[in-house]
Amino acid sequence: MTQEPRHEVEVHGSVGEPVALPLGTGGDAAYAWSLELPEEVEQTDDRHVRATEPGSYVLVATQADPAGVAITVLPVRLTVG
Repeated sequence: MTQEPRHEVEVHGSVGEPVALPLGTGGDAAYAWSLELPEEVEQTDDRHVRATEPGSYVLVATQADPAGVAITVLPVRLTVG
């Protein structure tokens, strides 16, 4: 069963620099995170993103179980300057 989105969390960083997202590993690699990103933000690795322009962006991180069923939805506000 998919959980309702949690309260938005905030992260801050600098343009062009990787920013760590607050996505726990949960100890089981089978529970993968996927990201919905705005055009100005790119994923650099599993838990880092980088913005190409200053601003405030909302990313949506979704954790799915091994069957691909979404179990956690986490809105993340990324503010870069």
